[in-house]
Amino acid sequence: MAGEPSRFIGQEDMAANRLRAIEEFPEELPDGFSWSTESVGAVSKDQDVVIEEGVEEVAVADYWLCAWMAEYIGAADSGDSVREDAAMAEIEKYTSLPIIETVHQNPEVFEASLVKTARRGDTANLREFFKSCRVQGNAGAR
Repeated sequence: MAGEPSRFIGQEDMAANRLRAIEEFPEELPDGFSWSTESVGAVSKDQDVVIEEGVEEVAVADYWLCAWMAEYIGAADSGDSVREDAAMAEIEKYTSLPIIETVHQNPEVFEASLVKTARRGDTANLREFFKSCRVQGNAGAR
């Protein structure tokens, strides 16, 4: 990706590209969550829309991250330290995901401001970040 010319995906290929990104993603979602198959570029059919190659892979990684954040917040709020630790172990993998290693400009900032602060018991930054997640309604009740 870096240093290579950008390649674009047209709307007619977006759905298949999203499904491929999900299929090739190396991690699992937490129990009670399911993948969103809606493409980043999903808009009305009469619009000429393209997305850059790699966008769906990043969106899938971010969706996965948000699902684990939801799991973490739910566990923290219910006092389930076992689930909380398991969710945090997954969240900690985010910056080492292949697509994130390729495109994330400041993984150390993510780790310092969200992961390390949450590990110390301050979940405010993680909760604030989670507000931007589209996975919220997908959480399974426990």
